[in-house]
Amino acid sequence: MKLTFPHKVDTLGKVKALGGSISMICSTCNKQTMLDMEMMIGMLGADHGCLDADLRPYFFCTHCREAGRDEKNFSFIQLANAKPQGSGTL
Repeated sequence: MKLTFPHKVDTLGKVKALGGSISMICSTCNKQTMLDMEMMIGMLGADHGCLDADLRPYFFCTHCREAGRDEKNFSFIQLANAKPQGSGTL
């Protein structure tokens, strides 16, 4: 995937290309889950949006669903690649 500047990280493919990841956290039970980028891209495609409105229809909190609570009270968090590049010296 070709990345141009300035970066506009708006698809699953761009998140993966930049080494990032996405997690989901439930506001009701505080369950946090790292999403499998490979599986999401395989199911939805690399050009699928990575914003809340793009992903929300495909997810729910399993703990809250089993307990009969609101299963859609969650947020997505995009995490940047924090690994140092190059030699690691300044």
